[in-house]
Amino acid sequence: DNVTEARGSKTMSRWNALRPENKVEKPLPRGREGIKNDQSSVNYKRIVRHPRDSRIGQTKSNRTSFDKTTLTTLKSILQSYEHGLQEEPFIISEVTEALSGYERFLRESPSTADSELLLVLCKLLWINDSVVHRTLERLIGLLLEDGCKLHSKNEVTICIDGLSKSCYQFPSDSSIRISLAVIVADCGHILPAEDLAQNIVAPLLLPVIESMNSNRMLFTKTCKTISALLLNQSHKSAILAPLVNDISPDGTEEIVASPIRQRLFWALERHLVGGNGGAHWREVASCYLLADIVDSTIKVDRSLSPDVKISVRLSRTKGFFLESLREANQAVYIAATCLLRSLLRYELRLGNGSISQPMLDVLSLIIFDPVHSQTHRVNHCYSLKEHRYMYGNYLALVHSLWLDKSRDTETGTASVGCLSEIVSALPWARWLRGDKLVGIGSESGLGRRSTNFLRGLTNIAHCAISSCDEESVAATTCLVESYFYATKAEHHDLSQFSMKLWSAAAEESLSHPSVLVRQELISVLVKSCGGQITPDGKTTTMYEPAQRWLVSNSSERFLDNLFIAVERASYPSHPTIKLLSSILRGCPRIASLDSWNRCNTLFSSVDDTGANTSWLVILDAVVSGRGVFDDGDSSIEPIKDMVCKALSLSLNNSFVKIQCLGLSLLGSLSTNDWEQMNFENQYISRLLSSALNLCKDGNQNVRSSGCKAVGQFCTHYIPSASSQDLSTDNHLLRVVDLIHSRMNLALLDEKAQVRSMAIFTMGNLAHALRTNGERKLQSSVLVDACETIQAAMNDSSDKVVVNSIRAAGHWGNLLARRRNEGGQQNLAHLISNLVDVLVASVETLSNETDSLTWKKRGAVKKYCYGVCHSLGCIFEGLVNVKNECLQKACTRAIYQMVTYMEEFWSLSLKLTFSAMIALVKLNHIDLSRICEGSGFLGAAIATCTYRLHENDCRSMRTLSAKQQHEIEVCLIHLLAAASLLDASATLEKDYFSQATLSFLYSWMVKSDLDSSAFAIFAVSLRRFQFKFVDVSLEQSFISRSLDNDTGNEEAPMNPDFDDGSEL
Repeated sequence: DNVTEARGSKTMSRWNALRPENKVEKPLPRGREGIKNDQSSVNYKRIVRHPRDSRIGQTKSNRTSFDKTTLTTLKSILQSYEHGLQEEPFIISEVTEALSGYERFLRESPSTADSELLLVLCKLLWINDSVVHRTLERLIGLLLEDGCKLHSKNEVTICIDGLSKSCYQFPSDSSIRISLAVIVADCGHILPAEDLAQNIVAPLLLPVIESMNSNRMLFTKTCKTISALLLNQSHKSAILAPLVNDISPDGTEEIVASPIRQRLFWALERHLVGGNGGAHWREVASCYLLADIVDSTIKVDRSLSPDVKISVRLSRTKGFFLESLREANQAVYIAATCLLRSLLRYELRLGNGSISQPMLDVLSLIIFDPVHSQTHRVNHCYSLKEHRYMYGNYLALVHSLWLDKSRDTETGTASVGCLSEIVSALPWARWLRGDKLVGIGSESGLGRRSTNFLRGLTNIAHCAISSCDEESVAATTCLVESYFYATKAEHHDLSQFSMKLWSAAAEESLSHPSVLVRQELISVLVKSCGGQITPDGKTTTMYEPAQRWLVSNSSERFLDNLFIAVERASYPSHPTIKLLSSILRGCPRIASLDSWNRCNTLFSSVDDTGANTSWLVILDAVVSGRGVFDDGDSSIEPIKDMVCKALSLSLNNSFVKIQCLGLSLLGSLSTNDWEQMNFENQYISRLLSSALNLCKDGNQNVRSSGCKAVGQFCTHYIPSASSQDLSTDNHLLRVVDLIHSRMNLALLDEKAQVRSMAIFTMGNLAHALRTNGERKLQSSVLVDACETIQAAMNDSSDKVVVNSIRAAGHWGNLLARRRNEGGQQNLAHLISNLVDVLVASVETLSNETDSLTWKKRGAVKKYCYGVCHSLGCIFEGLVNVKNECLQKACTRAIYQMVTYMEEFWSLSLKLTFSAMIALVKLNHIDLSRICEGSGFLGAAIATCTYRLHENDCRSMRTLSAKQQHEIEVCLIHLLAAASLLDASATLEKDYFSQATLSFLYSWMVKSDLDSSAFAIFAVSLRRFQFKFVDVSLEQSFISRSLDNDTGNEEAPMNPDFDDGSEL
């Protein structure tokens, strides 16, 4: 989890909340029993003893001799008992006398006994006498309280055996169970996990949790013991891991939840919802233990199967959370906060970032809970005091606890941390629009209440920033970051509040006296500036209120101070340089002429010694930001000279950092930048030669960065260069030849990182040439590139294979446009290799999904998507396919994609849509010719129709608008290429019913398709006499095919013909 833990780094520190508040026990009168005989009220707290005097053996030697004498006496008695040398009544009398004397000694003076005495006492528990048992019970508790430790597995086993057997003879609330819990908590990790879970936890510790006894020490010690066991991985799995109930013949495992875990959930939930009778300690201990169990369950159940999910019924416990998070008791509040955070993390993990409706109801009830005047008291909430009835009870309480953090830091930081996680999990974009929310009454005021809550949140965030210190900086940054996340969708009522909060964090990041606080605040601001690459390849944008504040006059002082701090920075990775770079990358408009005037001092320090590279970092941020976020209207003229100087110095430098920064700067220049700078061809050739020379540098990072920069250079420069008239000097051909030859050598590099970037550059080169530069290349270059790429598909690195699949599509597209016989043979071989990769990947994905790691599974899926995309690129370049080998390769590729569309819808939805998009790229005339006589387009038509019909019938749409549009486009394309055999194959599918066919007819009419699409279904229905089709529907197809042909010069189509080829 990437959420900051606000409740402290020590796992067991929160159990300190269970200690009695301000209780000091009075010294017992001399001669009085220090421990009551009543077992129901036995309490092994440290007893405040008398001031020692000379009559009670004050010296260390006296105490040690007394311990040894007692040990010798007890060992001899135990030996006599084991060998039957004396009568049992006599032994009991001796034991009672020895134990009573030693008990008086322990009450009056601390013990120095070692583990050997504890072992003897546990063995004496085997004597069947209630008086002896009660005395032993008290003595063992005193020894453990005095810090007596066990050191070996044998000692622990003996003690636990003796104590566990005695637990069955004593009442369930006996303090002997406390001693057992203490030993298990301290030494249980050295015992076998399964044996301890089945023989100790389940029969002896769980009944204490399940009972409603009033022994506070027994209950809390038992809860603490189970929490201590959960810190060990083996014991955690033994207690919580799901069990394999059965294994089916196909190898599928039937998983059931652990009985111990289920009993723990049910018992602890009952303590939360069943009332406590004023015993808040039970609720506190239950919350902490339940939170530990939930956190451990996330780590044990990696798959988080719904069949074995946690059994905390939020519908029952939401009343407890609502009452606890008002004010009732501070210990209960912090415990409930801890439990709520754990449950929220579990929900987010189970729902892949989303939460269930019961959890949403609980959170909405908490944050929108109105102030209850009878129970709520705000003592220190000055800024919210006047508006607490608007902001709600929960925010006012959190703010009050934060202002009191000087007295109780843990409670204040934990409450703010929980608030941050709640805010990060809620659907604020939908709530601010006022969408309906179940569980909080009328939805008409949802938008207003959400706005008020977020306004109150800004007040707490302002307070947290102004009073932030090193202890609370983690909770503060988490709160600020969660607010930025909640308001990332712009809302006009919150705009000013958001701008003020961002500006407050920005000012404090430069002026706070603590270095740690400044660094943490800068890290939050850097995240909000955007510029990060998402998994789908998109770049995150800057937080909109921050961008508006930065371009306004209000930010002048902050920017001045930031530039001054950057000038003083001693190394390129300084936090202030990161902040300025992120701001300039996310908002290139800030890099105006005035802003560059601020940097005159900074850029005047440019040298080629490598002593100062911060100017290169900032320049690269500006240039890369212009390429991603700029609207294209701004000119690069103000920094053109600086860019030229930076490229000349960095690409010919000997320092690795400067070389990498220069390569990044070269790759960041956009197409507009190249057109505006209008460099001469000789200067371009020199830059490219310098970059290509770095592709064979001795440092692998430089080689990799060089290949990547050349690939980006291809993307941005070649399209603008290919549009110019360069036939006189063949500049473009020389550029392509240089890049192609250098990348062929880079593909032989021993480092996979370099090979990956080399094949990436090859793909970018072909993609750039697809504009109009491919006509200048010779066919031999294309054939050679395709052969190189096919060899790269067999590389051992997944990244190299993925990039080679991508490059195959772009080079295959160039080769498909040539249409010469030799090139089509190579193209057929390339398509066959791509299909082989697709078949192998889908087979692995469908048969070995459970055995694959998440990384390998992701790589295999990328193979599938990449092959479909590359086949689509190749299909796009094909026209009038007549080569026999190429037709066979295309037929096999189309068949595989149609099959995956039908059979693997549930396996990978993205694979299905990738196959659809690829089929649409092949023009319908070639698609019809290639698939002529096969009829396998019918499976694709049936699949598309069935999915559209299913989506139309359900109240909750299963397809997004984009997905529905892609299916409709694919279906139109397939019907334009379909034949009579395809229509018959469509109607023969088991899932294709009368209702589905009726939907298809209505959809075809609505889409205004050609009459040939209706005719093939009309003839198929008439010829094959499908029983499930109503006659009226058949007549509708016939009528539509005839009506659409009325007015044509040719005669209407007769559906009663015998030869289907006339269609």
